[in-house]
Amino acid sequence: MKILEKISNKLNYKKSSKKRNIEFLVEHYSAGTKDTTQNELDYFARENVGVSAHDFVDDFSVGHSVPYNDVAYHCGVDYSNGKAPYWGKCTNYNSIGIEMCALKDDKILDLRNPTINNAIILTKQLMKEYNIDADHVVRHYDVCGKNCPAPLVEDAAAWKCFKYNLQTPFKVKTTKEGVKAYSKIGGAVVDKFELGKKITITEVYLQNEHLYAKSKKGIFFRLKYTKKLVTR
Repeated sequence: MKILEKISNKLNYKKSSKKRNIEFLVEHYSAGTKDTTQNELDYFARENVGVSAHDFVDDFSVGHSVPYNDVAYHCGVDYSNGKAPYWGKCTNYNSIGIEMCALKDDKILDLRNPTINNAIILTKQLMKEYNIDADHVVRHYDVCGKNCPAPLVEDAAAWKCFKYNLQTPFKVKTTKEGVKAYSKIGGAVVDKFELGKKITITEVYLQNEHLYAKSKKGIFFRLKYTKKLVTR
């Protein structure tokens, strides 16, 4: 994944005079029709719009727009009348904003899977750098009530899939006897797991509103029939 940098117009963010305490990572999308990392970087560097994000992500690259120790204006307007679960907890001052670049596909503003995958990679890197757990990775919607990123708000399973992938690898155990394992999603059954079998998951996929896990051995099974193991 290529790393680009072009710092935003200084009127779009606030310089911080002291080290920030980063507690949250906030996922957004650009809601444009043919956005890329480069044109988002160019736009925010050129224009005075009073909003910003620290990073932009597309299918091929991450673009760094606001220094992490500075305050981007990305989640400070309330659309929920104070009802959003993280309003007042997650703010511009204690968070990093990550904006996924949207494309228009069949008249529906959407996010492509490579863009989502790159956002996951970046988010996991920042989680590690700032010691942030998956519970503190939230959507713009969770903070302000805005329908953003819309594809991960309107499809709850898609957001679950995103959050699971932030936690990989992790272990689960089966909650029923005979859980089917497949060579690929939609492929042939290659095994059946016994009740209580422990499995290490490396990736999670969403297919037809069902969540499938890929094991370390490269086989697939439904997450519905497992329970995540707590590691200490």
